[in-house]
Amino acid sequence: MSITDELREWVKSLYTPNSATVKDEGERIADRIDAEHERAMADAYLSGTPTDEKLTELGWIRLPKDADGEAWHIGDRTESGQTIEAMGLNKHGWHFVGTVNEIDPAIHRHHHAPTVEDVLRDFALAVCKDDALTIRKGVVEEYAAKLRLAEGEDA
Repeated sequence: MSITDELREWVKSLYTPNSATVKDEGERIADRIDAEHERAMADAYLSGTPTDEKLTELGWIRLPKDADGEAWHIGDRTESGQTIEAMGLNKHGWHFVGTVNEIDPAIHRHHHAPTVEDVLRDFALAVCKDDALTIRKGVVEEYAAKLRLAEGEDA
């Protein structure tokens, strides 16, 4: 039994050949109420960490994760800049469809905007070439902090 059954019956009672739009609008309202109710019930049911059994019971499935354990969603970008347009699930598990040649999502990482540390490391590699591998521990972080401080003073 739906939370909106009574509303749907009332809307049907209003129907005449000239009132089709009233019926259609009533059905759309009832559909939105049902969807919101289902979402709220699922949120309440899944509060905390949902088990695979709870998800299966609701007809849901866990999303694939990247190499860092972050869930993939359609529209996400990989570190290589490819946009995830489709994902598939078969007997072997999740895979990206099309954009990354149907590769296992767990071997990719999400694209994140570069940090100051990332830019400094790239700079060191570009300037020093092979010698950049000998940068002392903490140097990149030290200069990143100085750059952030200078940015704050100039602002």
